[in-house]
Amino acid sequence: MNTNYISFITLDQIRTFLSVATTLNMYKSAEALFITQSAVSKRISGLEATTGLILFTKHKKVLRLTPAGQYLFEHLQAEYESICAHFSHAHLIQAYHRQMFTVGTDSFFPIGLMTQVTDRFQQEFPEMEITVTQDTTENVSERLLRGEFDVVLAPVVHVDSSPEIEATEFARLKTFVLTSADNPLLQRADITGRELLSGSVIIRSVHYRGFSQFAGDVYRLIDVNRRASIIEAGSVTDMIYAVLMNKGSAVTMNVSGLSASLEGLWDRVRVLPLPALTYEVGICRRKEHDPRAEVFVRYFREAVDAPENRALVDRAYGGE
Repeated sequence: MNTNYISFITLDQIRTFLSVATTLNMYKSAEALFITQSAVSKRISGLEATTGLILFTKHKKVLRLTPAGQYLFEHLQAEYESICAHFSHAHLIQAYHRQMFTVGTDSFFPIGLMTQVTDRFQQEFPEMEITVTQDTTENVSERLLRGEFDVVLAPVVHVDSSPEIEATEFARLKTFVLTSADNPLLQRADITGRELLSGSVIIRSVHYRGFSQFAGDVYRLIDVNRRASIIEAGSVTDMIYAVLMNKGSAVTMNVSGLSASLEGLWDRVRVLPLPALTYEVGICRRKEHDPRAEVFVRYFREAVDAPENRALVDRAYGGE
């Protein structure tokens, strides 16, 4: 049997196949993988074209595994997890060999507090080179799973579905509704952020947990009778100006981080809290025993709990 096609199969295709085989839902797999639904379909069709196998069938919009797909699903899951585990261990070996300790953060985390923790950690491990990398929430979480980071400080994304990762909550990431000061609904003194989610709702495409899942969270808050729609904004500035042009209300986080973009415009907007969308923020690490990570987590917790730093963390994540 000719198996030359195997060299053209990618791990992304296998990972996507295993996800779809588990959920039997392209949309849910797209959310879990932080890619678009069309990208999921493209990977599956590419895998089928490369191997010559029909892996799924659809009947009345219900996705099912074919016998060939079921066989692969049952036998590839453990193989894929083994491959991922080997790469994770290789990253750990490389880090130990180079005497490196790697930390990933999202854009919310206050760098001043990080400096306190890394300076103290450096005193404990003077031979260790510490690197701190800032990236999107989705990327730092994925890179932690791949073993590229020793710890990650970010809104918890994968922890619930990843038994090899554990997290200690240290903050709550709050969500707010940004609307034009001209919005007639503001005439009501008791108006809530949730009630402003009517008409068009504007969300940044790079928002927490990926655009599709965050949009889904917002949709669940909207009364279907209001027929609201989600508009994707490419940047904070685009989002703000869409609000000012009365195109709708925006859902955003970290209002304090909008200060630069809203400079000179604060009198034209209003910000109301949206308590129904609040996300856990944690310091995440792999459960594999690593004394360095345990020390870093302890120093970090002590820094976060210090009275002089607690307000700094609350401002960073709560916009207060």
